[in-house]
Amino acid sequence: MCGRNSLYVHKRKLKRRYNASFKNVYKKSYNIAPGNNQPTVTKNSPKTLQPMKWGFIPHFAETGDEKRKWRNRNLINARIETVNDKNTFRNSFQERKCLIPSTGFYEWKDEGRPNKTPYHIKPSDRKVFSFAGFYNDGTFIILTKDSENPDVKEVHDRTPVIVSKQEEDEYLDGELSREHLEDKVVSNIEIEQVSTDVNDPDNDNPEILERNSRQTRLN
Repeated sequence: MCGRNSLYVHKRKLKRRYNASFKNVYKKSYNIAPGNNQPTVTKNSPKTLQPMKWGFIPHFAETGDEKRKWRNRNLINARIETVNDKNTFRNSFQERKCLIPSTGFYEWKDEGRPNKTPYHIKPSDRKVFSFAGFYNDGTFIILTKDSENPDVKEVHDRTPVIVSKQEEDEYLDGELSREHLEDKVVSNIEIEQVSTDVNDPDNDNPEILERNSRQTRLN
């Protein structure tokens, strides 16, 4: 799964990378948690980096009570293998795809210690990359798949679906099949152990990438 990620590049670089402007104020974050806002890019607004809340609310939740119910379910990931089989996801996956810019995601590995060890994971050849996701009503969800990169699999058996820069427009236009997304493997991956301070989503500073870190690179 993907339950935490980061986006800490400068605003100018992000605008240049996506050839888009910001709809609202942008703030770098080293520790984005479910319920936080994060910039997204959609087919309807490809030139705008617009904030959405991480935690999906489906299209059929219409009343305030229904939306609160779904918000409490904390839907942050959807499995690419079954996304078309789920009524909760099918409509938005087919009609409202989005890109979620990121500089890396966190996973926790059970190494036989009292607490799991956190790692920051990212493509080693990209400072900023895009998760594949979809959205509804100002909320988004990140697609995940089986970890096929052996180094990532050593940390966690699920990984976010990452869209290459060359295929971002195709993804938004619905031209990439579910099978293609499921089969994608990012081979050049950088994995670094980080501070356990990342466990607390209130800790949002660059030190979580460094403090108490062995900077263990597994690739």
